[in-house]
Amino acid sequence: DMKNIEAYPNYDAIAKKAATFVKENDVVYLTSGSLGFIMLKYLPKDFPYTLVVNSATLADELKYWDNVTVYITGGKMRMHGTTSLVDSFATAFVKNMHFDICFITGAGIDSDFGFSNGTDETATFQRTVIENSRKRILMLPNHKVGVKAFIKVCDINCFDTLITDWDAVEDELVKIEEKGLEIIVVEERE
Repeated sequence: DMKNIEAYPNYDAIAKKAATFVKENDVVYLTSGSLGFIMLKYLPKDFPYTLVVNSATLADELKYWDNVTVYITGGKMRMHGTTSLVDSFATAFVKNMHFDICFITGAGIDSDFGFSNGTDETATFQRTVIENSRKRILMLPNHKVGVKAFIKVCDINCFDTLITDWDAVEDELVKIEEKGLEIIVVEERE
């Protein structure tokens, strides 16, 4: 139930940091993953920007925000959970858009294999968003760093920034940074 998601401290810290990248009048793609839902409490509410989402639940949460223009992709909705839309219709929708910034999350990142996820349709959708974005931010908690999931989405250097948390494996972060990514490690709150 994404509307009532309880955020772990590391997820909350990642989402809070990510939200600081949104600027006035940006066109923003916001992930339908749990980090996208957590970001809602930190996204700016004092200046205008555009959000593109691929989740009916996220769109429902945004319907009363007066400062944002919201676009929702079309397509077949995944039932339960994130209610995401990542099929060929959703991919065709975002193919004709340009994003100032995208916030992406997934199943894992590995310095050699790259960024990966669990299904081909999700990987194809994410590839399109990434290709059409000026600034690309990957948000992954520590347990997804150094992980190879089923389907490769893209190489590491397709992203500008990785935001992760204090428990991420340092050796893997060094290897990822050597591939050109800016690494932001959020700190544990006391």
